[in-house]
Amino acid sequence: MRKILMTCLLAGLFLTGCGASASKNEQQTNEVADHEQNATSAPTATEMKKSDATKKKETAKYTTTYKDNILVDGTKQKMIIRQNKKDITDTKISINNKQVVLKRVSIGTGYAHPTVSMADVTGDGKKEMIMALRGGASGSASDIQVFRKSDGVWTEIPTPDTLWRDDDISVSYHAGKVEISVLGNDKTYTITHKGKDSETPLVGIRTCKQKNDMLLVQDVIGWNTANNKIGLVTQKLQYDKKSDSFIDHSTYVR
Repeated sequence: MRKILMTCLLAGLFLTGCGASASKNEQQTNEVADHEQNATSAPTATEMKKSDATKKKETAKYTTTYKDNILVDGTKQKMIIRQNKKDITDTKISINNKQVVLKRVSIGTGYAHPTVSMADVTGDGKKEMIMALRGGASGSASDIQVFRKSDGVWTEIPTPDTLWRDDDISVSYHAGKVEISVLGNDKTYTITHKGKDSETPLVGIRTCKQKNDMLLVQDVIGWNTANNKIGLVTQKLQYDKKSDSFIDHSTYVR
């Protein structure tokens, strides 16, 4: 009788111990799972920074720099250009209420006076939208951007980043010769010019235009003043299908 009772008591203790152990293991498993879930769902610093930037853009105040009808493929479409009042790199362009995808924001000219034309500059048989921009103190500076429509969305075709840097073209004067360097080009160009040592060459007004399937970016080289033209740097850009962008086709100085 005692033997049976002891056996039952030991069995009960064993089962209780197993139950406690199982419960403890289950609790630890749940704690690990919760920790892993929290670690997975916790936002990274980069994600938090992106989220903050998105919130700032959503609450930013924009000013409309341009609003008018443009002619696209023979039909009038409404173009609206808005810029963040505190950050002009945050520029939004829409055509018929559909957002245009920008690869680069024109800082030098802005978007107050865009002129739109249509031409096939990629050789695919379809017309792209060429946006010529004018700005500066007297509207003399210019810029150019090209957009392709795909699946109902206008997207910019990139041009070389170096083209739009302030130090894109640099000039110097030595012994009756003006030396010209173009960023991204190893060649140095020269213009023979006799001038006073107290005067210096400088990069003047830039003009951009589309000619056939090329984009032409031209910079005046002036002597002492921008109006005293002594040369012209021309950079020709042509569409490259492999990189899906406009690349430097040729550069010459005259």
